Amino acid sequence: MHARLSRRTLSMIGPVSVLSISRSADVPAQTPAATPVDRPSDVTALEERLAVTNPAEIIAMLGSSTVASPLFPAEVGSLQIGPWQDDADIEGAQGAFQVVGSGEYLLIGAYVVYPNTGTATTTLEDSASSMDGSGLSTVVGLPSTSINGIFGPVTQVQIGPVLIWGFGMPSRTDGAASSGAPQDLTRLQLQAMTFAVALLDHLNETTR
Repeated sequence: MHARLSRRTLSMIGPVSVLSISRSADVPAQTPAATPVDRPSDVTALEERLAVTNPAEIIAMLGSSTVASPLFPAEVGSLQIGPWQDDADIEGAQGAFQVVGSGEYLLIGAYVVYPNTGTATTTLEDSASSMDGSGLSTVVGLPSTSINGIFGPVTQVQIGPVLIWGFGMPSRTDGAASSGAPQDLTRLQLQAMTFAVALLDHLNETTR
């Protein structure tokens, strides 16, 4: 059995644990927030695998995968992955997928696969420096940014030629009524990061 992202990796995610990581029985419910300094070894191993894997192979593996991770909250329901095409947001990508849920949250996130790491890096940097971007930061030691999307916050995390998007959209129960208040925005930002990290975990398993 392949190991998922290690406990050390999870402990570096910080406040995301409040939403999802605490649901795993072997991870403490209150993982202290931390600023990543060293990149976790399992994330580095994934990056090294992607560096020697043709983007077309990454696309094929993701497209045929069943999206799952213990880091997703139960409320997402069953998850489906499907092609994301003909959108200016993925211009220059070699392939892209959206992940949707059947539960409280409709749009979970996305994988955008670029021809090479350099293109993915430039795309992330452009997003970070845009009017809606928050500048560059890190998530589990990987370059990331947060964007104010039309429907809520978006966390983008880059690993090799792949940009992982996590969406912080209101749940079906919340509806539009949850948007606007500062506490709701913080919750949606954490949700976006949670989903991005869970999708990273799925990528880690899928490409082994």
